[in-house]
Amino acid sequence: MAFYRQGNVLLCQVDALPDGALRVPAEGCIVLPFGEVAGHAHTVDANHAEEYVSSDSHGERRHLRVLKPASLMHEAHAAVSLSPGIYEIVRLRKYAPGDISPAAG
Repeated sequence: MAFYRQGNVLLCQVDALPDGALRVPAEGCIVLPFGEVAGHAHTVDANHAEEYVSSDSHGERRHLRVLKPASLMHEAHAAVSLSPGIYEIVRLRKYAPGDISPAAG
């Protein structure tokens, strides 16, 4: 299994999409989480990947199916090269006792 991290986004390779996952239409680029502070976005070219969303007992889950080699881009981070495969999109959180909040991105 492969893992890729860029700022507050972690991509964890999985074997398959969850049952009932629905493709999210995208043109140009797929936008992963926006940063709360600067408003920058983590993006992947929609010609190289597809985004899917599903729900389970833990809430909404997002997945990225990379169809051919792609790059995860962000204005404040170096590009991350992605290999074809299916990845769960995890938004990293910072933890302090009594406070769980999104990590800076």
